[in-house]
Amino acid sequence: MPQPDWHPFLVDTGEFLTLQFSEWDIQSRMRKAAPTELVLSYTQAMMAFMLFNAAPQDVLIVGLGGGSLAKFCHRYLPQARITTLEISREVIALREAFHVPPDSERFRVIHADAGDWLPRHDAVADVLLLDGYSETDVPLSISGAGFYARCARVLTPQGILVANINLGVSEDSRVARRQLERAFARTISIRSSAGHNDILFAFQQKKLPAVKALKARARMLREETGVDFPLLLDRLRTGAARMQPPAGQDLPGDKAGA
Repeated sequence: MPQPDWHPFLVDTGEFLTLQFSEWDIQSRMRKAAPTELVLSYTQAMMAFMLFNAAPQDVLIVGLGGGSLAKFCHRYLPQARITTLEISREVIALREAFHVPPDSERFRVIHADAGDWLPRHDAVADVLLLDGYSETDVPLSISGAGFYARCARVLTPQGILVANINLGVSEDSRVARRQLERAFARTISIRSSAGHNDILFAFQQKKLPAVKALKARARMLREETGVDFPLLLDRLRTGAARMQPPAGQDLPGDKAGA
């Protein structure tokens, strides 16, 4: 398997340890005093899948980075088996620096290209977190219509894909959205508060839980994890309301303080 032509390096500020592929592009950041905290806002947004499935049995992650998503899932989803695919041996070699747990019966990091690994597996994950980036963008091997169709097949019938991608307003972005919409029953995107990327949620099933149930779950998850799930739910509702044509009435919910 060919290795990427970019090379990760660490920046230690005393409070934070940062994984970077270039001087201007932060891939992952860890607060050294709290290794499982989700420091970057986009990682918090990606965990909003827990509003829809708070107890998945199998979580598949594409892209290890500093292990933010993997560590959070390992801590707060104790019933789940967590598998992370990472193409770079150099990134995997840094796992101890970021306190990524050792491989075990319920946690493993696999050196693999997701573009090769996914076609060999069907219906093996309840949740697929897609966070694979090169120095500049999402690699071609993990994007495009064929790849998104494979993502749908690797998920169980109730599965959820969460993708950190730059949807933006370009023609390429519009094509990417159409490809995802063809592969899944329903999609919703929310803008990362950092302002660079969108977090896209793609569902195998069109119908989502009622807003009242989602609000109760959001409050419970905020208490358990410290992540502002009620805010994430509001952003998801806003994203769903912007969808044209409307994707359904389950998520936006009622008006006037629902």
